[in-house]
Amino acid sequence: MSSAQANGPWSGGPPRVTPPARRDGSWPALLVGVLALLGVAMTILAVLSAGTSPGGSEQAAPLRFIPVAAEAGSPCSVEEPGRTVTDDGVCLTLRDADGMAVQRVQDAHAEPSPAGDWSVLIVLRSTDARAFGDLTATVADEGRGGSRLAMLLGERLLTAPVVTSRIDGGEVVVSGFSREEAEDLAGRLRA
Repeated sequence: MSSAQANGPWSGGPPRVTPPARRDGSWPALLVGVLALLGVAMTILAVLSAGTSPGGSEQAAPLRFIPVAAEAGSPCSVEEPGRTVTDDGVCLTLRDADGMAVQRVQDAHAEPSPAGDWSVLIVLRSTDARAFGDLTATVADEGRGGSRLAMLLGERLLTAPVVTSRIDGGEVVVSGFSREEAEDLAGRLRA
């Protein structure tokens, strides 16, 4: 047997396998770069998704709370002074300058009420909750037993309850809806 046959097809013996040369410092830099890019991508995604969260979205129309200056027992006529809305056949004159607008709510969801209809629980952001507490305190004091506060979404009157005391905590419940109406309203408030 010749030496070429004994060593196989390689002359001088089988090839040697050596590990690749180390490039000190390059792979940690590459790893840091990849991690930095992932961090930037996650931050961008978090910022973009915050715009669609319940607490961060802007409603199509502001939710407004406006004191009622006067009410008349009949539908509104053209001669009524100021801005008016009709609530179950009663004409309400609103004091827009004394009201407040909420551009974004923290949360809103539909829930069944004990009366058998559906309600919408609206949770205001902390700054709006404080202003709402102040507004309800003012409205309650004006009537010495309660005055009405209109709640509108855009130009649609949602309700105009009598406020008898300050409402703190930033949670407002609007009731008297069907399930579909309540879910639609909650969705529009979150949109």
